[in-house]
Amino acid sequence: MVGSSKTGSTEQIAGLGLLVKSMRRGLMPVIPGGKGYRLPLISNDMFAKFIVQVFRMEQPAIQTFTLVEDKRA
Repeated sequence: MVGSSKTGSTEQIAGLGLLVKSMRRGLMPVIPGGKGYRLPLISNDMFAKFIVQVFRMEQPAIQTFTLVEDKRA
């Protein structure tokens, strides 16, 4: 979960951004990466909307939720 879906901005100067840059440069081969790899991320505002929806459910029929679509979808 990172940043805003509207701006794409993350409020960090290192952390995940540094990890992604290192992966793209091939500096961290231990961590999965490459042209065919997809890093499943969700924006913080979308995650907040999801939490509100779950709290509004009277009694959720399921307890497991998928927030990031499958790569094939």
